[in-house]
Amino acid sequence: MIFSDGFKRYREEIVQLSQVEVAKRLNISKQLLNKYENGKSQFPDDILRKLVNLYQLSPMDLYNIISGKAYPEEHSESTMVLRERFEDTETERAIELLKKFPQLRSLIISASYYDSKKQEKVIHKFVSIMKAIEELYCFFDKIRLNYY
Repeated sequence: MIFSDGFKRYREEIVQLSQVEVAKRLNISKQLLNKYENGKSQFPDDILRKLVNLYQLSPMDLYNIISGKAYPEEHSESTMVLRERFEDTETERAIELLKKFPQLRSLIISASYYDSKKQEKVIHKFVSIMKAIEELYCFFDKIRLNYY
């Protein structure tokens, strides 16, 4: 197994994120991540550092990925621990964001008092707005890249 396959396998089996989700967290396109994971392009150092940070990899975890020993089936307990550690880190990031932006925290707290039907409606609208904003950012990035 080559090194890029190890990262792909880790993403799929351990952190259980799609390429789109990881690409967003790395601030790169899904297509570029696909090239890295399929060995068509080498992972640059800055992306490797971001992946190590994103996945919360210990030196041993990184060694296992690079050497192709990334968590075979018989290590399902360690796989579960790694997944939980990743999820805890993601939750901590979300909490830090809520601390940093009290208005967002306030909105979420208010929504938590709604009945479940209204909560679902509000969250659905919030997610739709966030997706629209993301699409706008992507659109402007493409314009900027074509302009320069």
